[in-house]
Amino acid sequence: MPKKNPPAGGSLEREKNPMPWHALASEEVAGHFEVDPHLGLSESEACERLARYGPNRLLEERREPLWEVLLEEIREPMILLLLATGVLYALWGGLTDALTIFFVILALVGVEIFNERRAEKAIAALGKLAEPTASVCRGRNPLEISSEEIVPGDLILLRAGQRVPAGARIIRAFGLAADESALTGESAPVEKEADLLLPEATPLAERRNLVFAGTMITRGRGTAIAVATGIAAELGRVARMTRAVKPLRTPLQQAMNEMTRWMVWLAFGFSLAVPLFGWLLAGQSLRQMLLTGLSLVFATIPEEMPIIISMVLALGAYRLSKRRAIVRKLRAVETLGAVTVIAADKTGTLTENRMKGQPIPSGIDAPENIGSGRALQRCN
Repeated sequence: MPKKNPPAGGSLEREKNPMPWHALASEEVAGHFEVDPHLGLSESEACERLARYGPNRLLEERREPLWEVLLEEIREPMILLLLATGVLYALWGGLTDALTIFFVILALVGVEIFNERRAEKAIAALGKLAEPTASVCRGRNPLEISSEEIVPGDLILLRAGQRVPAGARIIRAFGLAADESALTGESAPVEKEADLLLPEATPLAERRNLVFAGTMITRGRGTAIAVATGIAAELGRVARMTRAVKPLRTPLQQAMNEMTRWMVWLAFGFSLAVPLFGWLLAGQSLRQMLLTGLSLVFATIPEEMPIIISMVLALGAYRLSKRRAIVRKLRAVETLGAVTVIAADKTGTLTENRMKGQPIPSGIDAPENIGSGRALQRCN
C-alpha cells in the first residue's frame, strides 16, 4: 500500500454533509461507490481511493512542543508573581534569593511537564499494542489489512468479536448484532438487518442497517460496504466535538488566581511603604530599603503553596496510574477529587456488560472480583 497519505482519513466536506445511508437500499449504496457487492474493490481502485480520502484514522492529536507547555505553566498568576520577584532580586544584587525563587519555579513547572510527558508515552504505548486490523473482500479475495487502509466502498467482512473499523451499510447479515454502547450509551446489543429501509430522520441508535466505527460485533456474521471513514465516521464527529471544547479553569485555579491578585496588592503595598519610611524617616540607603521591600514581597508570597498543591496532585496521578488510569493533566486530579455523584443513564456501560462475582459469605476465603463461573464452582 502507498504510504504518501494525508494525516487523517475521511473528508471534512463529507463529514459536514453526510448521506442518509440508512434510507438507501444496499444496491443504491453499492452503485454510489461503484463497487460489486460480491467482488469488492480491486487493489488498484483501493489504492486510488486511499490516496484520495486518506487513511482511516481520526485527526491525530497535536503534541504540544516543550516551549508551549512551559509557556502555559509560566502564565499562571502565582508563577508570574514569583518570576517577577526573582527578576527584581537579580537586578538588585540578591542573587541567592533570586536563584531560590527560580528553583521553586523550575520545580513547579518540571512536575507538570514530567507528568504530561509520562502520560503521553503511556497512551502512545497502549495505542501501539491495540493497532487494529480488519477483514475485507477485494477482487473476491478475503484479506486481513490494517484498519487504516479501509476506504469508502470497501466490502468489510463482519464477524463476532471484531471491532467495526469504519461506518458501513450492511448488505448481508446472518444473526448479526453489535454492541454500540461506546457510541450511543445503550448497553443491550443491537440486532442488525440488511434489508431495512429507514426514514432519513431515524435516530442514530435505531439505524439497524448500519454499523459504526468503534463498535463491537457481539454475534453473527455479515458483510457491509464502508461508507464513512476517518473523521467522516460518527466516531470522528464525536472526536471533533470533544476537541472543540475549551478547558475551563478549575475551582482551585480560580481561588489561587484570586488569592494571587490580593497578594500582589498586599505585597507591593508593603514593599513600597517600608522602603519609603526607612529612607525618608530613618535615613537608610534607598538601595538597601528596596532590597528589604523585595524581601517582604517574597516573605508575603506563599511560594510553598503551589509546590504543595503540585505534589499532592502528582501523588493522586501516581495512585490513579496504579489503578490503570492515566492522567494527562494534573488539574484533572483536582476535578476528579471534587466529584461526589456520577449520573449515568445505563449501568451496563459502566459494568462493561460483564458479570462479576462478589465475595460470598460461605466460609470460603475467596478473592474479590473473580469470574462468576469460578465463584459458583468454589461455593458448590
